[in-house]
Amino acid sequence: MADTFGGLTIPVPTTDDPVGDPAIGKLLGYSQAVLNAYVGDAWRELRPRTGNEGLPVKNTFSDDPHLRSFNEKDLPALFMWRRSGKPMQWAEDMRVNEGVIRALWVFPPEPQAKQSPRTPFSSAIAHALDMVFQRGRDPSWFDTGDTEVTAISHAADTDSIKTTIATATTTQTYSGAALNGAVGGAVMAPRRQPTVTTTVEVAPTYNVTDAIVWTYVDWHGDTVTTSKKLTLTLGGETIGPPIEAKQIVSVALPAQLLTTGAFEFGTAAVVGRGSVLTTRAGLMKCELTEWQPVKLDIQVLDADDRVESTKHYAAIQFDIAIQERHRFDLTDATRFPPADGLDLTVTKDGFVASVAALPDNGV
Repeated sequence: MADTFGGLTIPVPTTDDPVGDPAIGKLLGYSQAVLNAYVGDAWRELRPRTGNEGLPVKNTFSDDPHLRSFNEKDLPALFMWRRSGKPMQWAEDMRVNEGVIRALWVFPPEPQAKQSPRTPFSSAIAHALDMVFQRGRDPSWFDTGDTEVTAISHAADTDSIKTTIATATTTQTYSGAALNGAVGGAVMAPRRQPTVTTTVEVAPTYNVTDAIVWTYVDWHGDTVTTSKKLTLTLGGETIGPPIEAKQIVSVALPAQLLTTGAFEFGTAAVVGRGSVLTTRAGLMKCELTEWQPVKLDIQVLDADDRVESTKHYAAIQFDIAIQERHRFDLTDATRFPPADGLDLTVTKDGFVASVAALPDNGV
């Protein structure tokens, strides 16, 4: 175990991104994902570009643009760094850092005639960020390594319950080992909608009169049934009952018209809710408290590091209030002050019966 301060582990690991302040990395990743998702179309309308060049957040940087090797080819970009922090003792066993993170979203350089119509876009950036910080999670951002089941998206998989099986002209039921797909009859987290897929045939092959019946475990833990009829006798469809199953117990098929077709039983796509920002960043609080349009002045130096000129960039400045809790590693005995040792002598009837010495905890 180790002490943690928000998302930072102490001793500090070398694998954090950025090293020493992983919360900044999470905030940048979240902000980039949601801004590209929610204001991307409007930005491309104002500044038509394709691919990465059309993104409202093309790059992110975990430092102050005044203190780095600034390259306008990186724009539009989002910069983020710690502006201040204030450690506070909220209770005897609760120490918290209240901090302010400063962010800058910087417009790419444009002539005045092109930049002026884009100035109001600052409001869209600010309000979108405020919305997603208040929401705390968004499907557009999944933090690598997150194992929280509702955060993860799953693609549709047509044979995850049972791989290809030929149609039969008699009733069939599949359960246990016969559910041989990647998921099969195992518990699913998150719950998923079961599906059936039919191959395309040249002659009527599939029964569209009688329903396929799934027996499954629902989110209450009860075993129940649901059914769905095929709609195309020639096949070529993927359909399923509008339910979310925790576990498939069995699939019962009515007799089909011919034996030339084939079924697959799988699961529909699941769109994850995205990672929870405060959880992944180790924050108690994350709130946009202030924003304003500003001018970013970048000094251009000559070969002798003298100021040759100054370039000006339109930007939006944000302040983000955060709270991080210091969680102590109570297994570390070195954090506790040493106590004096204790010698014990037990006597009985005037004679020494037992002697014991307890060492101090600094030894």
